[in-house]
Amino acid sequence: MRWSDRRAEAPDLRVTLVRPQPSAVDRIDPVVELPPPAGLSVPPPKESLPLKLTREMEAPAPPAPPAPPAPVVPPVTVTTASLVTAPTKPESPVEVPAASPPAPVAPATLSVERAAKPAFAVPPASTEPAAPTAAPTAEDATRQDAERQAAARLEAERQDAARQEAARAVAQAEAARIEAAKREAQKLEAQQQEATRAEAVRVEAARVEMARAEAARLEAQRIESQRLEAQRLEAQRLEAQRQEAARVAAARLEAQKIEAARAEAARIESARLDAARREAERVAAVRDAAARVEAARLQEEKDEDARREARRRNLARILEEEAAQREQSAKFATTKPILPLSLSSARRIRLWGRADPNEELVKYAETFARKIQLNTLPDTVKEIAKHKHTHPMVTVAVRSDGTIETVTLVHSSGVAAIDEAIRRIVQGHAPYAPFPPELARDYDVVEIRRTWSFDVAVRLQ
Repeated sequence: MRWSDRRAEAPDLRVTLVRPQPSAVDRIDPVVELPPPAGLSVPPPKESLPLKLTREMEAPAPPAPPAPPAPVVPPVTVTTASLVTAPTKPESPVEVPAASPPAPVAPATLSVERAAKPAFAVPPASTEPAAPTAAPTAEDATRQDAERQAAARLEAERQDAARQEAARAVAQAEAARIEAAKREAQKLEAQQQEATRAEAVRVEAARVEMARAEAARLEAQRIESQRLEAQRLEAQRLEAQRQEAARVAAARLEAQKIEAARAEAARIESARLDAARREAERVAAVRDAAARVEAARLQEEKDEDARREARRRNLARILEEEAAQREQSAKFATTKPILPLSLSSARRIRLWGRADPNEELVKYAETFARKIQLNTLPDTVKEIAKHKHTHPMVTVAVRSDGTIETVTLVHSSGVAAIDEAIRRIVQGHAPYAPFPPELARDYDVVEIRRTWSFDVAVRLQ
């Protein structure tokens, strides 16, 4: 932003000066000294007591003569151009209406400072009739005329002073307007000089820019000619290289043809030898495969014998366990049961797998398996999974109150530590949920048989 840019705007102010009308205060009569009433004694004055004499205590004065008409003062226009720091657009002056005459003022109170306040003493009542009040004398009339003339003289002097003040205001406003016009002219002259200087600077800058552009164009032409010459030399060099490369390539192709013929002969010989070697390897592989098939057959027969033997041992162990359970049940039947009748009776049901017509039995078995799967610690599962083992099959007998009756491994994992860990897991999560009413009404013990597997968690399938 330059110093000559506009920063504020303000409209011109026009003021009209009108001489005010005289008020009632200006026509106050002068102080009148009245003699004390007859029959009253006035004590000597004192220094500290003031006396205030109001108009009500004065003698009634005749009405004041009408004031002469006020002279008409022409409107005076005062502009505020000198208050604006930046040049402003000319605007229409604002007419300020003349001030209305002031409202009439209540009768003023004249204060007369006396040295002492008079004290009025009331004489004793007299039986004689009071003397009549004397009529106004010629002296009083003369005094009143003098007072009116003095008031008129004062009014004329005040009006003359007001006219002189208005003339001074008009002269001051005219001087302010001339001064503002002079400052405005100075600003316009400064703006013209600034514009001329800026134009000269712009023309010089344009000349310098044109000279720079011409020098740049000549430099670009020189660079372009150098580039074209370099391209021509490079093309000649590339052509020479291409011809040399073509000659070398022709020699290389001839050498390659000779090498290819020699390699083809070597390949044919190598293929013959390789075919003979593969035929010998095929014959040896056939012999090895026959031997492996025979060994696998023999191993399969051994494994099948071992599985049959294991099944016979498991079946015998299951039969022994069932016989032991029957003996245990018979013993409980002949002796007084320790547990309640509902827990020690022989009302049993078995669920081997996941399917059964009894939906309540299937739901209870899923709840039992879910508790083991969700509550077994991952560290325990990882420790078990480290050992090489087979998936064990476990039968768990659960009483109606959720306690464990027996844990039987139908098929062992092959690792005693894993079998013992399974028993600890089953016993550690006890007691399980009690039987629902529909299941407890028909059975006292449920035998759940599942295959256990261990990877990242224990799974009962």
